[in-house]
Amino acid sequence: MWRDYLGPDARIIGVDVDPNCRAMTEHGFEIWIGDQADPAFWDGFKAAVPSVDVVLDDGGHTMRQQLVTFDALFPIVSNGGLYIVEDTHTSYFPGHGGGPPGHPGTWMARVKDLIDQMHAWYHAPIDRADQVMAATMIPSITVFDSLVAIEKRRRSPPLTLARGQGGHRKNPPAMDYIAMRRALRVPDGGV
Repeated sequence: MWRDYLGPDARIIGVDVDPNCRAMTEHGFEIWIGDQADPAFWDGFKAAVPSVDVVLDDGGHTMRQQLVTFDALFPIVSNGGLYIVEDTHTSYFPGHGGGPPGHPGTWMARVKDLIDQMHAWYHAPIDRADQVMAATMIPSITVFDSLVAIEKRRRSPPLTLARGQGGHRKNPPAMDYIAMRRALRVPDGGV
């Protein structure tokens, strides 16, 4: 299916703990055998595969597996790439390391934190907002039932635009995110 969808020239890499999955190499896939919860496994993977366009994590679904995989692979997702995690409902399953809403250390808790980080321009200390990875690299996070898709693309600081009779026009510099925060009384040191 992936070969048909992505085309004959796509480099498709699979990762699994089951050595029997190596049989997929006969269909033109690269197969890595390893534990997705093992950071050392990902270090070896990244040494051989320094960049990917799309990650589809449909792995073991435990919190450790989802979080370790994200921490390892999101940095190598290319600009304009996509990171997708399936079966995110396991964040609410104690048997997978999850718990009730708000339970710390779950994939969905990380997603909620990334959403806050994506908006760091509006709440983080002004002199550090541009150092928050999600603020500078994540323009969108789409949450579906049991699936999260995170777009990775370099972002500039936000600038408020206004529409006049002549169409869109850039506001004066006083409407950048710093001036906007100050006008709305958000402390420069963050909230």
